[in-house]
Amino acid sequence: MKPDSYTFVLKPITLRIQGDLIMKVQFGKIVIAFLAIGLITGIAYAADTKTNILAYWPLDGNANDIVGKHNGKLVGGASFVQDAKRGQVLKVNGIDGRLEVPHADDIIFTQTDSYTLSVWVSVLVLPGRWSGVVAKSRDISPWYGIWIDNTNKWVAGGTNLVGTAVVADGWHHLALVQNGIANTRTLYLDGKVNVAGTAIAVNGKGDLWMGGAKSVSEYLNALIDDVVLYKRALTPDDIQSLIIGHPTAVDPATRLIEVWGRFKR
Repeated sequence: MKPDSYTFVLKPITLRIQGDLIMKVQFGKIVIAFLAIGLITGIAYAADTKTNILAYWPLDGNANDIVGKHNGKLVGGASFVQDAKRGQVLKVNGIDGRLEVPHADDIIFTQTDSYTLSVWVSVLVLPGRWSGVVAKSRDISPWYGIWIDNTNKWVAGGTNLVGTAVVADGWHHLALVQNGIANTRTLYLDGKVNVAGTAIAVNGKGDLWMGGAKSVSEYLNALIDDVVLYKRALTPDDIQSLIIGHPTAVDPATRLIEVWGRFKR
C-alpha cells in the first residue's frame, strides 16, 4: 500500500514527504523531532496553521507569494533590508513606499466567508494619521485590512474596529480573523483579542498594498514581514502557534532549517 503523503511548508522552502520517516527540524536553538510510521505521531505545532493558505509572502528579498500566484512588486520608497531579529524584511518609508499585489478573486470575501490575515510589523515612527499596514482594495469598496488611525490606534479596516494604542517598540504580530459562520470579526495583537465586532463583506476588486493604501495618502514608516492569508478563521490556539514558532513566525535571525529523513516501505 502506498504510504500517506504529507506536505510541510517550511520557510523558505516547501517539502513534500512520503512514507515512513524520521525527521528533525531545527529552528535556531529549538529542535523538534518526530517519527512517522504510516501516520505522524508527533509534531511541534498544530498542523492547522499550515492548511487553507491562500497566499504567503515571506518577504525574504522578493515580493513573491510562495503558495499561490499573487506575486507583487516594490514601488517608491520600499526595499528589502536586513533586520537583526527577523532577517530580510520589507521596509516602507512612510512617504510613497509600498508593495503592490494585483487583485485576485480568491482573496476577497463575503460576509459569510471566513478568512485570516496575519502579519508581523515593527512601526518605526508613529504616523499620527491613517496608515495602512496591509490594505486590500482601499480604492474600491468594500475593503479590508489592518491600519493605524490618526490617533495611533490599531484598526481592523472596512467597517472600522478601533483597538488599542500602537507602541513603536519593535515587532508585533497582528491577525485579522473573520468567522463567517459565527458572524464575528476579531483583531488579535500578539495573540490576544484587541478588538472585535461583526463580520462584513470585503469583496472590493482593488489591489492589495503593504505599507500603504491605494488611492489615498496612507503610507506607513515600518518594517513588515511574513504576510499570510488563510481561507479560514484561525483559532486562538492557531494564532498562539504562529507567534511562538510556526515557520511563518519563527525568528529568522536564528532560523536554521535542518531536515533529514529515512524512507522505508
